[in-house]
Amino acid sequence: MATKLKVAVLGATGYSGLELTRILLRHPNVDKPVLLRRSADSDNGNGHVNLADIFPALSGNGKYPLDPLSWPSLKQKGVDLLFLATPHEVSRALMPEAVEQGMRVVDLSGAWRLKQAQHRAVYGFKDADATTAAELTDKAVYGLPELNSDRIPSATIVANPGCYATTVILALAPLLKAGLPDREKGIIADSKSGVSGAGKEPSSRTHFVSVADNLSAYGVFTHRHLGEIAEQLQLSTNEITFTPHLLPIPRGILSTIYVHLKQPMQAAQVESCYRDFYKGRRFVRIFANPKLPEIQFSLNTNYCDLGFCLAPDGQRLVIVSCEDNLIKGAAGQAVQNMNLMHGWPEEEGHKCARAIVEMAKDGHRVAVVHGGGTALTRTLKLLGKQSDFINGLRITDAETRDVALMVLAGMVNKKVVAAVVKAGLPAVGFCGGDGMTFRARKKETLGYDLGFVGEICAVEPRWFEAIWNEGGVPVLSSLALGSDGEYYNVNADQMASACAIACKADTLIFLTDVPGVKDADGVVIPWLNTKQVPALIAGSIIGGGLLP
Repeated sequence: MATKLKVAVLGATGYSGLELTRILLRHPNVDKPVLLRRSADSDNGNGHVNLADIFPALSGNGKYPLDPLSWPSLKQKGVDLLFLATPHEVSRALMPEAVEQGMRVVDLSGAWRLKQAQHRAVYGFKDADATTAAELTDKAVYGLPELNSDRIPSATIVANPGCYATTVILALAPLLKAGLPDREKGIIADSKSGVSGAGKEPSSRTHFVSVADNLSAYGVFTHRHLGEIAEQLQLSTNEITFTPHLLPIPRGILSTIYVHLKQPMQAAQVESCYRDFYKGRRFVRIFANPKLPEIQFSLNTNYCDLGFCLAPDGQRLVIVSCEDNLIKGAAGQAVQNMNLMHGWPEEEGHKCARAIVEMAKDGHRVAVVHGGGTALTRTLKLLGKQSDFINGLRITDAETRDVALMVLAGMVNKKVVAAVVKAGLPAVGFCGGDGMTFRARKKETLGYDLGFVGEICAVEPRWFEAIWNEGGVPVLSSLALGSDGEYYNVNADQMASACAIACKADTLIFLTDVPGVKDADGVVIPWLNTKQVPALIAGSIIGGGLLP
C-alpha cells in the first residue's frame, strides 16, 4: 500500500480550519492530519485540547488532539505539508521558519498573496527580516488552480486566494484574457458574503444585533482583496471598483460584476468565451444564459458558479458569481492546491465514497442503493444480447434477468462495497431478495409486458438496522423477490425512494454518472424543482429513464 501524505493544520479551530480538517479526514491519499495550536493558552488545564470539544459535530469519531506547534515534533511525525489557517500576521511570521524546516506550505491567509508593495501595505506587515520576506514573496505562487495549475505543482509556498477575490477573478478572467471589456469605462464588483467570511473572532460588526435583518457595506476602496483582484487580473485599482457587503447568513458569497464590452456581442459568444476558458476545469460551473447562480446552489460544495445577462445593446454585461466562502473560497481550494502539488486529480478528497463515509462518521445512518444499467448493457452486448427499452425501462426476459443478477448483485455491488471499505468503514452488500428485505410485484407500462421488471410493494428495514447497529454501511443492489419466488429488476430510483420511506429517512440523495438534465440546447440545467418537471416532460426534454 502506498504511503499516505503526512499533513498538519495550524488553525483548525477556525471556520475554514474546521472545513479543511473535515476534507482532509476523508482524503484517500492523506493520513489523519496533525492538528496544531499556537500555544497552551486555550487548553483545559491539563495541557490537552480536543477539537471535538470545540466542534461537537466531530464527537463520536475518536479524538482530534490539538498539539502545540513544535517544529521538531512535526519533523519527527514526518509532516511534509503544512496548512496555515491562521491570521495574516501569524502566517507572515511563521512562513520563514516553515520553509527553513524544509516544509511545503499552503497558506489560507493573505500574508503571501500580494507581490506589489502598494497593495501589500494594507496589511501593515512588519517583517523581522525584510530580505527573507522579499525572497519568500517572490517564491509564493497564487493558488488559484483555474489560472495557475502549471505553477502550483512545483511550488514551495502556495498562497490560497481570498474568498471574495476568487469569485471576482474567476468571473472576469475569461473576458479580460479575450480583451472584451472596455476598461476605460471601469468595472464594478459588488460582493456580498455571509458572516463566517469575517472569521470566528467576534467583533461589533459581526454581533447578532448588528447582522440580523441587516445588510451593510464595509471596506469601500480599502478592502484587502482589492489589490489581490487587481494584481491577478492585471488591472489598476482605478479600473475596478470593489465593494463588499455583509449578509445576515452564515456562509456563501454572491458577487455581481458589471462590465461594458468594447463591441456588441451575442449571448452565445459570451457563453462560449466562458466555456472555452474553463473547459476541463472541474470546479467552475457555467450556467446557460439567462439562468443565474444563487448562493444556495453552491453551499457546502467546492464549486464556483458563473452566470450572466447581456443587455439588448449587446455591450452591458452583468456577471453573477457564487461560491461557499469556506470551501471554494478557502478549505476546498486549499485541498485542490495540495492535490496539484502532489500530482493528484484536483477533485481528490471530494469523491462519493469518501463523502458517504464522512456522513456516517458524523453520526448519520447512511444506506446506499445502486443500479448499474451501463454495466448491464455492456455485459449483455458482450454476450450478444440486445437491450430494448420502453419509457426508460429495460425489457427483461429470464436470460437478461439472470445477467442482471450477475452484474448488479455481483460485480457492481461488490465494487461499491470495496469503495466504501477503502474509504474507511465496513460495508455489507446485498440485494433486495436477501433477508426478504424488498418484495416486488410485476410492473407493466402502457400495456407492454416488460418481463421480469418489478416495482417495490413491501420493505423490511430490520436488516438495515442490524448493519447500522454494528457500525456498517448497507449497500443494496436494485433487485427484489416477487411472491412467485422470481427475482425482478427494479428501477434503482424507485427502490431508493421505497428504502427512504421504510427507514423514515430525513434525506434522500440521488447521484448520477451523467452531468445532469439538459435543456433543449444540450446545456445542463443546474437546478430543478417539481413545478418545472411537467413542462419539461411535455417538451420531451425529460424522457426515458428520467421520467418520474
